[in-house]
Amino acid sequence: MAVETFGIALIQYGSDLSEQSAYGQALIKLGETEQHIAEIQSDFVTNVRADFVRPLEEYMTGMKNYKHLRSKMENRRLDYDAKLNRLQKSKKEKPDLDEEVREAQQKYEESLAEAEGMMIALNDCEVCPSKTGRYTIVFVWIGIATTKCLGVYGSAATILR
Repeated sequence: MAVETFGIALIQYGSDLSEQSAYGQALIKLGETEQHIAEIQSDFVTNVRADFVRPLEEYMTGMKNYKHLRSKMENRRLDYDAKLNRLQKSKKEKPDLDEEVREAQQKYEESLAEAEGMMIALNDCEVCPSKTGRYTIVFVWIGIATTKCLGVYGSAATILR
């Protein structure tokens, strides 16, 4: 880091001066302080990556997977509704239509279970405790129930100190 390099240079130039030089001693102390600041800055960057960035990336990946599952579920719901309407409009009982409706309903229910499972997994990450206690990520979910499925329509992330 530049701060650490600057600290090393200050210590070197301070040591080049005589040991009784107040200016040389001040340069050495300032150089040590700059190195200490660089160490703290490096620790801070490491902690932010570990305690904030990685959990946020994991959350975003989970959210991407959830959106994919949700769109899959929505397509299967539309397919199921179309087949159910076709069955209700047909005047005669047709076993092949009944079977299509049952298959479509089963696929829809599987997709619904997958999407709900992903939503619950993401919702369980409501408070992600940090190792250092510096940052806590809180994910707030807004769940909206529709007549056909339970879905999540929005989220917000708040960072608390």
